[in-house]
Amino acid sequence: MCTITWTARPDDGYQLVFSRDEQRTRLAASPPLVTSRAGVSLIAPHDPQGGGTWIFANGHGLTACLLNFYDAPAPPPPPSEGRESRGRLLQALSASPDPESFGRLLAQLVAPGRHLPCMLLALAPAARALAWTWDGRQLAPRPAPTPGLITTSSFDAPRVVPARHTAFATWREEDAQDLPDFHRATSASPDAFSVRMSRPDARTVSLTEVVCTPTEGCLSMSYFPREADGPFSSGQTWQLTVCDPRYSF
Repeated sequence: MCTITWTARPDDGYQLVFSRDEQRTRLAASPPLVTSRAGVSLIAPHDPQGGGTWIFANGHGLTACLLNFYDAPAPPPPPSEGRESRGRLLQALSASPDPESFGRLLAQLVAPGRHLPCMLLALAPAARALAWTWDGRQLAPRPAPTPGLITTSSFDAPRVVPARHTAFATWREEDAQDLPDFHRATSASPDAFSVRMSRPDARTVSLTEVVCTPTEGCLSMSYFPREADGPFSSGQTWQLTVCDPRYSF
């Protein structure tokens, strides 16, 4: 249960928005912090229950995020040392300089039994996107066109996922504004079909927006929690300096 959308910007940057959906019983996440890994600055919220994060943006201008893969076959049993949180897996990739390096390191780290199925996206300046599906046994590339959408649902995925793709295509054909508008909307369909969804067992808990502007050497992450089933709360914004060699003089 989550939805990512992304698009290119005319300044050679990109905009990405992530709606995080979780069970109502899950602990609330901590808002983003500016930290560093292997000497690379990064912004990421923190999941206190699983550890790690579901999205990060770093000083190379790379944003990456992770969603559950509900349609995967049953994964292998865990190893003797147990499973590792997929959020920690994403955290271990957070110093990557570009989508290609992210993918190479991901292939080295992900392991059958140790990591449950998931889908991952890495996005760089000029809206250069790569995506992968980990089915619990094998890592495979998946299409990532720009503008793009990846969405998942643990409830009635054969209907919910196509409905959200249709809604995104319709939204783009109409007088579409910024991507957060798409994520903030609720549809006339049952709540489970909305991108900002509410179900008896689960709901959209937060909205994260990343805007990368490499020509200006900056990247921002805005975070909007949702404490109840209504609209998102007022957000906060964090910024990083982006070191893109194409704009270093």
